[in-house]
Amino acid sequence: MKRSILIKYLVTSVALISSIIITGCGDSKDDGSSPSNEVDSTVTLSGNVIDGYVQGATVTIGNSSETTDINGFWEISNIPASKNITIIAKGGTDTSTNEPFEGVLKAPVSGLEDLDTIAITPLSTLVSSVVDSGKSIDEATSTVANSLGITQETLKSDPIKLLKSGTDKQKQDAAIAIKKALVIQKMAETISKSASVLESEQHIIFDAVMDTVAAAINENKTFNIVVEDTATIVKDVAVQVKEENTEVVIKNLTEKLEASANAALEVVEAVQSMKESELFNADNIDTVLEEKAKAIEKVTNSIEEAVKKIATANSTDDILPIENAVAEAVSTAKKEFDKEDDSTTENDSTTEDSSTTEDGSTTEDDSTTGGSTLPADITVSSTITISNGW
Repeated sequence: MKRSILIKYLVTSVALISSIIITGCGDSKDDGSSPSNEVDSTVTLSGNVIDGYVQGATVTIGNSSETTDINGFWEISNIPASKNITIIAKGGTDTSTNEPFEGVLKAPVSGLEDLDTIAITPLSTLVSSVVDSGKSIDEATSTVANSLGITQETLKSDPIKLLKSGTDKQKQDAAIAIKKALVIQKMAETISKSASVLESEQHIIFDAVMDTVAAAINENKTFNIVVEDTATIVKDVAVQVKEENTEVVIKNLTEKLEASANAALEVVEAVQSMKESELFNADNIDTVLEEKAKAIEKVTNSIEEAVKKIATANSTDDILPIENAVAEAVSTAKKEFDKEDDSTTENDSTTEDSSTTEDGSTTEDDSTTGGSTLPADITVSSTITISNGW
């Protein structure tokens, strides 16, 4: 009798444990909640917030939150298992530049999977936007990866770690991921700052930029073509914000965003000019990533500071003279970076634009930006203090 009871108890326990591992619930909202088909099973999720590693960012899943450490690492336990979970990250400091992180990053994950550390990046944010359009996480990941020209594994991974310890192919993909994450992040920051001086409203614009780019990618357009059409992006952003955020009224929103289009394009071209081979061929990854990040930050900050003035315009009549001033500021930033580039490239004239992989094939840089002079190449030196970020 006792043996029978014991066997029954063990069978029940095994069944319970199995259900905890595999049982999930319904789709989540952007706030990371899981409102339907809730179960008692929970998961522990962890990962890194990366725009460079972001220290002090607040990572939120539903009602739970945690703050990232110097490596952008976070861990949250007792999260209800769900088919789809949206992780949100805000605030903190980019450790590669020591500048405040601006914007909102997201990552959609399945609480039913055996997950490694989760990379929350500008690129995972695009995946999240595609998921919101109705695709599964796997479908969205495939769509964004194809548009970027990288593997799904790279898209879901920490690109900094891959750049340091991956195969040649993984390093090349990681360099592409880093570059394109910077493109979308800096473009979204520039456009959002032209619309409002309020951080909450800037976040709404930032989200709308990500959604707009993701929508174009979801139509099987390549990333580079999408981000270089900033005139279309700002128009679509204005429409989305007005339709989906009726409680938020930003005066002259369309005109302000349109006035930022050229500046946003210059930011895109500045980042696109970065040579990927200098990342995956670097002897000291940390040093190179930090210098790249600071160089990009310098030119984009100059442009963003000018763009902020558009947000202060009280009427459409005020926007045109401000837009002209922004154009002058952009021109000045370009000239300054051209001078810096001329002085540094003399010492790096032997740098090649291609690299040889383990299998002997040659990979070319994707650094052509349609004739931009901003800058022809951002070179590196060995004088920067080592950092973990990019």
